[in-house]
Order: sequence, then structure tokens, then C-alpha cells
Amino acid sequence: MKRLFIIATLFGALLFSEGVSAQNQPKAQVDRETVGFTVQVNNTRVVVQNVAPRTSIQIYSILGVKLKDYKMPANGDDLQFDLPKGCYILKTDEFVRKIAIK
Repeated sequence: MKRLFIIATLFGALLFSEGVSAQNQPKAQVDRETVGFTVQVNNTRVVVQNVAPRTSIQIYSILGVKLKDYKMPANGDDLQFDLPKGCYILKTDEFVRKIAIK
């Protein structure tokens, strides 16, 4: 149990050092390998843009528990959803992103 707590704490520290933080103004993190892919966080609203239609996006807690599964709209629109405060991992077949909602 102690080892799990230490691992979770170290993982959380890494997440906060590189994640997208939510403040009054939206911030975007651009994936340099996949041109145009962005994740914007504004308060509790998360917006995923420029991902192929019908791509599956999974949301995980920092402990690796799958919380939600979304699909990008078929018409090419942005995917928008709300998450409570915390640290999360967004994953698709092509990318993995860490976000923090403060």
C-alpha cells in the first residue's frame, strides 16, 4: 500500500509538471507529432480538436482507472465534455495527453 502511494505521488508530480492547467483563459497544448491536434481546458470544460472523426478517446484517472470513453463526432466537430477537478489522462490510438483541472 505504501509503495502504491509513493508511485501515485511521483506520477502526480510528473502530471502536474507537464499537464495542461485550467485557469481563467483557455490554454492549448499542441501535439507536435500529430499536426493540428489540440486539447483546451477552460475551468472544467475540455475541448478536443482536430482529431480524425470517429476516433475513440478514453479518459483515465492518474491511477489508471478508465473513467469515460468518447468518440469524436462523425461530422468533424470538436469533442467537448466536462470533468471534475483532478488529474486525468486522455488516450487514443495515436496519442496520450495528461491534463490537470484545477
